[in-house]
Amino acid sequence: MTTATPYAPSCIAVEQAVHEKRSSSVPKTIPLAVLSGLIRFMSPLSSFVILLQLLFVEKVVGSSFEKAYTDAMNSSQKYALFALRITLGWMFFYAGITKVLDSSWSAAGYLAGAKSFPALFAWFASPSVIPVTNFLNAWGLTLLGVALLLGIAVRLSSMLGVLLMTLYYLTALDFPFPNAHSLLVDQHVIYSAALFVLATFHAGRVWGLEEWCSRLSFLKKYPKLREICIS
Repeated sequence: MTTATPYAPSCIAVEQAVHEKRSSSVPKTIPLAVLSGLIRFMSPLSSFVILLQLLFVEKVVGSSFEKAYTDAMNSSQKYALFALRITLGWMFFYAGITKVLDSSWSAAGYLAGAKSFPALFAWFASPSVIPVTNFLNAWGLTLLGVALLLGIAVRLSSMLGVLLMTLYYLTALDFPFPNAHSLLVDQHVIYSAALFVLATFHAGRVWGLEEWCSRLSFLKKYPKLREICIS
């Protein structure tokens, strides 16, 4: 005789959030019974699956699921997400601010050694474009670090950070070797994956300032801007 898998705390919070919105926001065509059944029998360790469900339902129900998901995290999950955000934020901030404060720094030397798309990176390093390249590089890293440290606009800054890491990766990539000791995956791929996690798991709402920012009047007037910037 089989016994039903007990609820995980996170599963209970998610299902409650689903049923609270059922009467007012969810079209009757949405199979909430099926969704609730899946949540009921999921393992307590299936946080990623829970997230996928939340992302699906969020499109139908609304932004209340952002808070529902972060509230459903246990303390260990929150500490882990917070630690990832702060450590990455400090790394990017320091990498950027040291470039901003060093007037002799330039990306030209790094770009000159590009192994993939050399013509594109040679254009980035051309005399007329290199000042813009240097500015975007140094301040992009700095502001990415600030956003992660404060927990503000984490979704937007993380996605822009992934774009920046992709450019770094392509510059060094001599396919399939990004460096002499890596095959396809190097530190830039790992940084991109970590940034994607921060953007997807609403990291700015875990001991960050995004909960406060989401209540600002000008963001309420522009919901599309809020959706892009605030996780």
